Amino acid sequence: MTQRVCLLSAQAGLRWPTWKTGVTLEPFRAHAWVECGDKPIGEPKDFRAGDYLVTIEIGAGRD
Repeated sequence: MTQRVCLLSAQAGLRWPTWKTGVTLEPFRAHAWVECGDKPIGEPKDFRAGDYLVTIEIGAGRD
């Protein structure tokens, strides 16, 4: 799903994007990303949100 489709879905009231922040410890990495329908938007194909141990979600539950 593209960024444009995600934003259009939010405007139409179909799905709300979720902003997420995650952290891994070994090696330490911190990253923020946007998801729409549990799919990362604009991230590389090899991106795995499950690699991040601690995540904070903002906007979740508006679906």
